[in-house]
Order: sequence, then structure tokens, then C-alpha cells
Amino acid sequence: MPESPRWLISQGRHDEAESALGQTESHSPILPYATDFSDTEWSWLSVTTIAKFLLGNYRQRALVCMTLMAAQAFFYNSVFFSLAFVLLRFYGVAPERIGVVFCPIAVANFVGPAILGKFFDTIGRKRMICATYVLSGLVLIICSLLFFFNRLNLIEQIAWWCLAFVLASTAASSAYLTAGEVFPQEVRASAIGIFMRLALSPEALLALCCLGIWSEALLGVCS
Repeated sequence: MPESPRWLISQGRHDEAESALGQTESHSPILPYATDFSDTEWSWLSVTTIAKFLLGNYRQRALVCMTLMAAQAFFYNSVFFSLAFVLLRFYGVAPERIGVVFCPIAVANFVGPAILGKFFDTIGRKRMICATYVLSGLVLIICSLLFFFNRLNLIEQIAWWCLAFVLASTAASSAYLTAGEVFPQEVRASAIGIFMRLALSPEALLALCCLGIWSEALLGVCS
């Protein structure tokens, strides 16, 4: 995947920006006659043509975006799917207080892109995407190990979650922006929708398999 031409120009690297644009334009356009179709015809074409196109000229970019979407969904869902269960079962938080824990996590979601977003322009998109994803994964691994060995109290657990979301929210934003930049304008929105559905499908199936176990555990704690 080429570096963002906009970022290259902002850094004065005009030759590299022109090369990146040339690499993008070397792909065949998706539908040079798209304006000749009515809304109904375009809606029908989007179902068959987009998937074929993503697996054709843009196969490598589709794989990258699919990986980014799946990873950011895992960062979020690994916490959100189990947050209430962990707080109730292991930290003895009252059910009516669960929502309070979401407040610092919501702040962390905002703070992450607000603070780290500028570095995508100064350091570079590819380096920052790699850094935010790797650091998010490392934070979750460390947090999980500390939790497994019972080394965290409630405040420390929330602090680790907040740190993970500062990085994960930035990583997630970069995933959406990447998918919105590396494909032709005609298919950007549909491509993001396809990637999100594919990325969430395995996690949804896993959640359904574990739903009975979690429900029994939660009912046991609440009772």
C-alpha cells in the first residue's frame, strides 16, 4: 500500500507523491461508465461488481483493510463483550454501577485520536498504523496476564482498559480512514460495510457460542 500522497506533499516529497498517485492510477477504474446507470442499476451492480473488483485489482489492499478492520473490532469487543462479566464476577461491582465504568473508557476513546491523530501527519500513516495496532495488542496482552495472575485491583484494571482504548480508538480510526482512501470513491462506503461484516462475523459466532455460559454466570452473580 503506498503512503498517502497528501502526507508526502505536506513533507515536501513531491516526487514520491507523484509516484504514489501514479501507482494508484495504474489500476483500472472500477466503472468508467458509472454515471450512465440509474440508482436502481447501481444498487444492483454494487452487490456483484464491488466484491469482484475488491478481489481483482485491489486484492492486496482489500486484504490489508480486512485485517485492520478485524483487528480493531477485536480490540473493542474483547473488552466490551466481557466488561460487565469481569466487573461483576471478579471485582464485585454492583450491577447499577457498571455504567459508571464506561465514562473513563469513553473519555479514552476521545483522547486517543485527539492526541495521537496529529502524528499521522508528522510521522506518517504507515508507521502510526503499525505502532497503534502493535501497542494496542501489547497492552491487552499485558493487561490480560496481570488479570489472569490476579495482580490488578479495580482501579488498575480500568486504567489498563483506558490505556488500551487510547491506542485502540486511534487504530480503529486509521482503519476506517485507510479503507476510505485506498479505494475508488464509488465503492468506498460499500467496501467499509463489507469489511465490517466480514470482520465481525467470526466474533459474532463466538459470542453466540459463549452467550449461554456468560448468561448463567451473570445470573449467578446478580442473584
